Amino acid sequence: MTCLHARRITAYLATFCQAARAAYTRGLLALHVSIVKLGQMANEAPSLADLPSSPTFRGLFSLLERFTQLLTFDLLAPESVSLRHVFADLEDGDAEVSGVASLVEYQYQYLASSPASRSGAARTAMNYLIADAVVFYQADRFPIRRARFVPQSWITEFANYCPLQSTHKTAGADVL
Repeated sequence: MTCLHARRITAYLATFCQAARAAYTRGLLALHVSIVKLGQMANEAPSLADLPSSPTFRGLFSLLERFTQLLTFDLLAPESVSLRHVFADLEDGDAEVSGVASLVEYQYQYLASSPASRSGAARTAMNYLIADAVVFYQADRFPIRRARFVPQSWITEFANYCPLQSTHKTAGADVL
């Protein structure tokens, strides 16, 4: 294959991936009502663990997983994986902010549980997601959710650096 062919294929793939990103972004924006409803439920729920399997939100979380996968591993654009960029003109309503924050938290959990969570792209994306979740979970508005997420992310980050595979899931848990 000549260099010209390789450049054309690369340009085609880049165009295709950018179009896919735009389509996923439009899909997430179209689910705005579901995100507000998710925010209302997340404010009342003690944990987000059951929400992704709920029939109401299954499609939203499935779309979010594909969006996260595309930006982190296919486009290698971990800096733009957070939904903070998608919902830049977010209103200041608690339900809407809470819904997007829940999705950012889910993106983090999805990447942390991924087999490729130790890759450079995943770790970079996870760092951006932590920073954005902390922005969403302001201490005066969402103190409990912030107190749940921030230490959880520290434990996951510590686990990525811990050389002992057998104990990395519980390492540091007694400190919190």
